[in-house]
Amino acid sequence: MNRKLLFTLAIILSAVLLVSSVSAIWPFDGGSDVTVNGINFHLPDGFNHVEKEDQLNGNGNYEAYTYDNENNHEFIKICVVDFDGDETSLYNSLIKKGFSQKTINGKEGYGRIYSGGPRYGYGYVENGKYVILDIPFVYADEGLQHDELLAKIIK
Repeated sequence: MNRKLLFTLAIILSAVLLVSSVSAIWPFDGGSDVTVNGINFHLPDGFNHVEKEDQLNGNGNYEAYTYDNENNHEFIKICVVDFDGDETSLYNSLIKKGFSQKTINGKEGYGRIYSGGPRYGYGYVENGKYVILDIPFVYADEGLQHDELLAKIIK
């Protein structure tokens, strides 16, 4: 083979490898960042805000958003409640309800499959707030299991 052709092929191969390695670590994979009651999250592409609940009650501020994906009729619900209680008591209560301990993105919490459908619930305490996530058990659009989807959502 000609030296110019080998050199050109080497350059093209290097460029392809460079692009593929950058895309593997590229932090901007689409979606949108949202904040619920002072806690930040990242939603995958396709989820749009459709419903908001918030109230101030005897237990403090409560804020919840439901994000719907119109393409596949899936939804993600994020609820964040001011929390000044005992985390151990909260977690013991969750264990009695069938939740099991799980750490996602450094957030130690508790999760379980909901019996009413293919959904997964996960809760944890962060910065004096109790965070509850209700997500699809499997998010087919991106081929993600619930743990992988939570890892994308929780910042």
